[in-house]
Amino acid sequence: MDEYKIKKKLSDNYGRLVLLVEDKDKKSFICKILTNDKNSKKELKNLIRFSQEKYSHLNIIKYRKHFMVDQKDIDLLINNSNIDNGNNSNCNKSINSNNSTNSNNNDGSNIDTINDSNKRICIVTDYYNYNDLSKVYFNDTYRNNCLSTRDFLPIFLRVLIVLAEFEKLDCFHRDIKPENIFIQKVYIDGDKKNIKENNVYYDFFIGDFGAFKEISTVCSYTNAIGTNSFIAPVIKLF
Repeated sequence: MDEYKIKKKLSDNYGRLVLLVEDKDKKSFICKILTNDKNSKKELKNLIRFSQEKYSHLNIIKYRKHFMVDQKDIDLLINNSNIDNGNNSNCNKSINSNNSTNSNNNDGSNIDTINDSNKRICIVTDYYNYNDLSKVYFNDTYRNNCLSTRDFLPIFLRVLIVLAEFEKLDCFHRDIKPENIFIQKVYIDGDKKNIKENNVYYDFFIGDFGAFKEISTVCSYTNAIGTNSFIAPVIKLF
């Protein structure tokens, strides 16, 4: 079991608390804390499914582990103001899977047996060091970190390739948007000092599988689901 020290709260929307955490080796991860419901369990199972080596070419965020925690413990975390400012010297809170209900089997199948509404699902995934695409390409606040067109176009084309691969698997992500595409800045020579433009490239990873569906489970191709601003126009017509 692992203990993850909380470094910062990244978001807290729609019952989904997202934390930046680090393990005992000071390696950073993302810990997403979800309500214990059907959609959250589906998201977990999809992350576990696509963590298999045969899907590594699909650039999906890397699942590491999951476990259950009590709602009361999460409430204490949310009410800790030091989490918001990411002040490590003051924030001594942590998430310890030693004190949780361990659900970390290979396929996540036993998660369906835990129906306690007082439990929350914690999913630990890799942390990608260059924020999401909305912040590094569209948001003026991050203008100094913005991707150039040269960097962005290969990412855009590869996202289309991944979506085509999903279609071959008879699957739909249904919520592709800049906020769900996470960017990793990669140093080719492994050295961050004296970085030159040609020594850096950007990789991407797709996240948020809460709306992900297989064709066999989709009742209608025109279900209005996803983020309103990014729903395909053909669906908006219905």
